[in-house]
This record gives sequence, structure tokens and C-alpha cells, in this order.
Amino acid sequence: MTIFTSAQATEEQKNEHPMDPSYKAIVLTIAETEEFFGTKPFVPKRIIRLVKEEDGNVQAPHAIRAELPYIGTIGYVGNTPETAYKGTGTAKDIYDLFEDEAYVKVMFVTESCAIVLFTANDRFHRIWKRKMHSDENASD
Repeated sequence: MTIFTSAQATEEQKNEHPMDPSYKAIVLTIAETEEFFGTKPFVPKRIIRLVKEEDGNVQAPHAIRAELPYIGTIGYVGNTPETAYKGTGTAKDIYDLFEDEAYVKVMFVTESCAIVLFTANDRFHRIWKRKMHSDENASD
């Protein structure tokens, strides 16, 4: 599967299905927050790391967890009609678009979940690394 940046996508590719990787971004639901810290860790514009579950989960073969540094898992990318808001992508939609981890930006937060923006490029990863580096220097 080829991943295009939005600048590389042709007009025809831009008009294809919204889950197509040539799209600039995919909106996702981070659900199952109540099992961890609720929605408190989710703040608009915050960058969150997504990590593929590697333990061969039979019940959720495309499980992707959402993490923050220092506190760990804060939820999972929705993958069913019960866990993903209508119109948002699912874990299955993005599972093959990245290797082991990806980064998303929180757009807004509801009572029970967060709506985040996933891009196929590494823009949010660069922001994450810059933030982590500044946090490490601040603690020195």
C-alpha cells in the first residue's frame, strides 16, 4: 500500500473513500477511557501516541492503544460501531498505515471519549519528540 502526502495525492485520489491513505487526515475515536483515567488526560491540541497491540489479541486483532508519557495507556482506538462514533475511522482502517506507533492530535473531548486527528505523515511525531525533549530539559 502506498501512502501519499496530501500534496502528492492526485485530484482523483482525493475524491476516493475517506479512509483512503491519500487523504490528508483521518478522524478517529479514542474510546474505553473509563477503564483508565476517564477523559481527563485528553486536552484539545494534545499529541497522543498510538501503539499497536502485539500480543495477538483474538477478540480485537486490530487493537491500537492510546498512550501518554508517565501515565501509560489512556484508551483504545474505537473499532466497532459501539466504540467509534459514526463518521470516524476505526483501528482497522489505520492499522496498516503505520509500523508500530503513530501520533494523533486531540481535536475535542466528549463525556466518554476523545475525537482525534490521524495523519499518515510524521508531523505529530516531530511535535511529540520536541515536547518530550523540552520536558526532559525542564526537569534538569
